[in-house]
Amino acid sequence: MPDSGAPGSPVSTEGADAAAGHGPSLWKRLVSIGAAIVVLVAVFAFALPQFASYQEAWTAIAAMSGAEIVLLGLTAVVKLAIAPTQMMAALPGLGYWDAFAVNESGTALSNTLPAGGAFGVGLTFDMLYASGNAPSDITREIVVTGVWNDLVKLVLPVAALVLLAIAHQATRSEVELALIGLVVSVAIIVLLVLVVRSQRMARAIGDWGARVTSHVLHWIGRPPTQGWGQRLVEFDQTSGQLVAQRWIVITAATLAGQVSVFTIFYCSARFVGIDASTVGFAELFATWAFARLLQLIPITPGGLGFVQLGLTGLLTAFGAPNDQAVAATLVYTALTWFPPIPVGAASYWIWRSHHPQTGRTEVAPPHTRTQDATP
Repeated sequence: MPDSGAPGSPVSTEGADAAAGHGPSLWKRLVSIGAAIVVLVAVFAFALPQFASYQEAWTAIAAMSGAEIVLLGLTAVVKLAIAPTQMMAALPGLGYWDAFAVNESGTALSNTLPAGGAFGVGLTFDMLYASGNAPSDITREIVVTGVWNDLVKLVLPVAALVLLAIAHQATRSEVELALIGLVVSVAIIVLLVLVVRSQRMARAIGDWGARVTSHVLHWIGRPPTQGWGQRLVEFDQTSGQLVAQRWIVITAATLAGQVSVFTIFYCSARFVGIDASTVGFAELFATWAFARLLQLIPITPGGLGFVQLGLTGLLTAFGAPNDQAVAATLVYTALTWFPPIPVGAASYWIWRSHHPQTGRTEVAPPHTRTQDATP
């Protein structure tokens, strides 16, 4: 599945209701849509043109050769083709076509609705259930891919800082931050391994985490949290065997998906004229890794607008000309954001034609996470 939000954490009440088939009130929907429109207008009509006019950006885009345009198109196709492999890795027995249809349909929904990730999870669950998969297997796939996606999101900025340090362009504080991030990432992976290996350890880690969190919540006047130990035991029971047997395949599929998205950004930047002497590989990778964290802002679908502003701002901060920075951002957005919408809609229509009796399931989807849009 596409990238996720918080690792293994419950979705918001609104997201859970949407996934279960009970969407937010009309008023909340109107407010969400209104806020998203305000942000998108502010970013694309006012903020981005402050860097360079769209005419200047278009001049940089129009300068691309025919071969570069074809290569960019191929990278977008490869990204779409690779995307279903993570779902297949986490749900053994799922065919490529079903995985493709489910993944792209959920992504299309996520790319078009504010906080659409929750609706994407609901649609994903329905389609997988209608395709003959057991609810427990679907829950396991959603949880495991969510954890893997968010681990990658944590590791990528750390890797970017390490690359900048190797390139002698990171400050001492940035190197220290990278080391802290690396330690945290390793600690999370170790905890995950311990949870999978032992239910007793899973319960102990969960209860300890609940106590620490409850102390913090007490300081800010919030009620304590409970049940984390049992939830980790349930995660171990549902997902431990899958993780133990297929973690290499799941990791490979997850990394392949991330590499395919970064390749689009890399080619977009290079083909509009940002050469290596201006912005090196490490800077491009850092720009992409940190800007993608802005996907977590739920106001617009997948952080649309925020991500584009982050990409453009970081590219110019690293020395890219303003017009080329805006051009690279627009090309990247066009190739990662828009293709899943028509492809997902067509995939769902074809899938639906093969499942004419399918309706919303009576089984409630797992309240585990939201499905992120791309990029």
